[in-house]
Amino acid sequence: MRKPDAVASPALISIDFESDNGTVPPPYRRSLHIHVDACGNGVVGRQLGYDLTAPGNRFDTTFTVARDRWVGFAKLVDELAVFAEDWTRAVDTPTGGPLTHLTLRRGDTQVVIPPYPRMPQQELAESVRGAVRELVPEAAVDAYRAWEAAHGGEE
Repeated sequence: MRKPDAVASPALISIDFESDNGTVPPPYRRSLHIHVDACGNGVVGRQLGYDLTAPGNRFDTTFTVARDRWVGFAKLVDELAVFAEDWTRAVDTPTGGPLTHLTLRRGDTQVVIPPYPRMPQQELAESVRGAVRELVPEAAVDAYRAWEAAHGGEE
């Protein structure tokens, strides 16, 4: 049996992405979450405020990552050597402010990119975060933005 590689089988990667706009009063709090399983099936959503139990404060929509985008993401992760990087949080980080948490898994290997990585890793972290956001189809982004506009504003 042939062993799959990242290009032939990008499904080796799963993604957990969470970001927010920082510590702000409840009416202004916005969170974004993107989760993609190893098969490319995803969910993207928005959370308004801090109450995670209030169903009216959260919107989720499902999507499937297009094969070419999924393969491209796997190639980028490999080219950037994301799984080989020793991700470390910077020593001097701000208190409060926006945070982005990103976890990638490939088989039994997990990489956690901290919200504030060390200076040499910041550009790499932003490249990976941007690539994750680009996996979400435009229709899914339009859906959560329309919901949010109807529920108190945009991101």
